[in-house]
Amino acid sequence: MTDKTKNIYLLIISNTFFGFLPIVVKVANQSHYSGVEESFFRFVFGAAGVLFLWVTGLQKMTFSNKKALFWRGFFGALSIVGYFTALQTTTSGKGTLLNYTYILWTNVFAIMFFKHKAPKRFFWFLLLAAVGIELVLDVQWNSFNWGDAAGLFSGLTGGAAVLAMKECRKTDTALTVFSSFTIFSLVLSGALLVGGDFWGSALGHASTWIMPDAQGLLILLGIGAVSMIAQMLFTQAIGHASLALSTLFTLSVPVLAALFGWIFLQEPLTSHFLAGMSLVLTACGAMIWQENQKTS
Repeated sequence: MTDKTKNIYLLIISNTFFGFLPIVVKVANQSHYSGVEESFFRFVFGAAGVLFLWVTGLQKMTFSNKKALFWRGFFGALSIVGYFTALQTTTSGKGTLLNYTYILWTNVFAIMFFKHKAPKRFFWFLLLAAVGIELVLDVQWNSFNWGDAAGLFSGLTGGAAVLAMKECRKTDTALTVFSSFTIFSLVLSGALLVGGDFWGSALGHASTWIMPDAQGLLILLGIGAVSMIAQMLFTQAIGHASLALSTLFTLSVPVLAALFGWIFLQEPLTSHFLAGMSLVLTACGAMIWQENQKTS
């Protein structure tokens, strides 16, 4: 198996876990846990996972590109808190779609600041996939609230975070990059929870704390487990896959999230789901084919 094929498989598995993550988050929301509390528990689990992998020697830690590691953690923390807040305060479709604008921002930032050249027809593939996502999620744009703004903010900062992640992986291990993301996100979400009374007027119920019972703790730790597996696999794959392919490929996540919502939460699929899914898969398949043609 070639490295490129291996990384495509890693991306598929990672996207599957990312697609399941909103389902666990919605279950936690139904139990009235806030987006910031969910984020906090996600990274408590992540920090424990990093410590376990490092202490047992299963993964190594390196700190070569400290500047890129800082920006990976900083922008990643802002993005994830914005995304979890959006999932609680706007529709899941809008929150997801706005968060996934990070794919556009990542490649735009790469062109602007790192002089990267986008692959041939990449933005056409991205447009095709974006139309597919719109059909899958059937987002209504008749209003725009602060929850939508949080989703857009998460996409913008997420774009910067993924670009920093790509730079980090040139010199540092996947565990190191994930640990930077985890530490920053744990500190930020913890600060928002501790200062809940102060932030309350701005964040509404998105930063409230509810002491979890046994069932709630399992749900919150489930968020941590699913997201850690997804993020570690994505971080590993992006170190060896092209930026265009790895980012475009993640547009399969909203499709999977809609499908899992139908299977596990009995959420209705949109009437355009199959057409939208076909467009997303076509765009991803075309990108993979184009990259294989370059190396064959």
